[in-house]
Amino acid sequence: MGKGQIIFFDVGDTLLKQSKTFESQIYEFISSKESEVKYDFDSILSEIIQSHSKRNKTIWDNDKTINEYLHDVYFTLVNNRVTNPDLVTKKLLYYMKSSEAWKLIENTEEILNYLHKKGYTLGVISNWGSNLRNVLEDKGIAKYFDVIVSSAVAGYAKPHKEIFFKALRSIKEEIADIKRIYMVGDSWENDIYPCFSLNIKPVFISKNKDQFLNRDMMIINSITNLKSLF
Repeated sequence: MGKGQIIFFDVGDTLLKQSKTFESQIYEFISSKESEVKYDFDSILSEIIQSHSKRNKTIWDNDKTINEYLHDVYFTLVNNRVTNPDLVTKKLLYYMKSSEAWKLIENTEEILNYLHKKGYTLGVISNWGSNLRNVLEDKGIAKYFDVIVSSAVAGYAKPHKEIFFKALRSIKEEIADIKRIYMVGDSWENDIYPCFSLNIKPVFISKNKDQFLNRDMMIINSITNLKSLF
């Protein structure tokens, strides 16, 4: 059984994924006339995010910098591609903060319920705004977690060790005898690599198993595979 064992989860692309592509969402926000001109907004967005992330490693430390970052990203995405980029940017910001923008990855609640019933203590450590708990509550899974730590509330973002320490301190107030700690996530840089210096056992959600076979960690294709590990 899982007594004395803690499993932390990332959120984006681990527990939740976007309900719609950015492309489909943007086309809902603009006129039919503008829709005649097609852009691959998702590919463009990926390039913009990579560029912005390299310039600033403290984006996710608080709501102010998160909002500024997302505003900059979304405006860059739609500027010169839609008639009213300011309005579309505001709509995207509002939408992406809402729980409507997110849906559970397949079998997520089933797996969380399974682990919870087996006695594991579950937690969340995520680079997210202060609305994270509300989003998880709206999706019906907040009840499974003893601690939910977002970067905006912690003041530190992954891969900074302090956000992991904050989560662990919260857990230790409830559990005196911790036997083992796990971290489940899809980001090598943010979720997995920090674990090696924190005595946390990483569980990497990745489709490229061969690339990481010599690493001291567990690798799964999706959250569904956790049943085979725990």
